[in-house]
Amino acid sequence: MKTKWVLSFYIIIGLFAAYLAAILPNYNFITLSRSTGDVRVEYLRNYNGEMPRFSSELAHLYTEEEAFEISHSPAFQGKILSIRNIRVLFHGESSLFDTFAIANVRVEKVFSGELSAGDTVRILLPCPIARNIWVEHMDIVSQCRTGMRGIFLPQALGDSDFREKDGAILYFSDLADYAFHAGYMDLFLETRDGLVFNQEIYTSLSPDATLEEGGVNGRGLLTPLLCLNKNA
Repeated sequence: MKTKWVLSFYIIIGLFAAYLAAILPNYNFITLSRSTGDVRVEYLRNYNGEMPRFSSELAHLYTEEEAFEISHSPAFQGKILSIRNIRVLFHGESSLFDTFAIANVRVEKVFSGELSAGDTVRILLPCPIARNIWVEHMDIVSQCRTGMRGIFLPQALGDSDFREKDGAILYFSDLADYAFHAGYMDLFLETRDGLVFNQEIYTSLSPDATLEEGGVNGRGLLTPLLCLNKNA
C-alpha cells in the first residue's frame, strides 16, 4: 500500500512539473490584444547587449518653442516606480532596434492633459535601461532609473504607432499608454548630478536649472523652470 502511495506521489509531482514547464515560459511574454501575425514581446531579466548609435540631426531641427508645442500634452510631474526591458520578436527573431523598456510612472502633478494625480501610466522608452548602456542622443532617457522623478512629456500611442515586419504587426499600444518617441526632448529628469535635459533645444534654461514648480504659460506651453515638489 505504501509503495502505491509513493508511486502515485511521484506521478503527481512529475505531472505538475511538466505543467509548470509548459506554462512558465508564457509568463515572460506580454499579452498582445491588437497585434497580428507572428510577433511576441518578452521581458528581459538582464540586458547586456550593445545598442546602435543614433543620428542627432533631428534634434537640431527643433526650437525650444516647437519642442514644447509637440510634447506638451500630456505633461506631468511624476516618479518612476519600475522599469522593465523588453524585446520584440518577429517570426522568432529580434534585432538591436527591437529592444525597448517600459516604465511605470506615478503621476504627482498634472500640467496639461487628462491625467490625474495618483494615476500610474506605462511609458514606452525608446531604448533598454541598464547601468552599462549609454545610447548616443538618447542619453537623457537612458539615465532613467527606478525612484527618479522628473517632468514627463510623452505622446499618447494610437493606431498609427506600430511596427511591421514580413506581415506581422506590433501595435505599441499593446505595450504602453504613452511613449517617448524622441528620447532627447520630452523628459526633464532629476538625477544625483542635478537636472538632466536637452540643453541644445531648451536654450532658455540654465545648465544649472532646477524644476521647482512646473507650470503652463498663457499660450499653453509647458514652462518647467521651477523644481520638483520635494514633499510630494
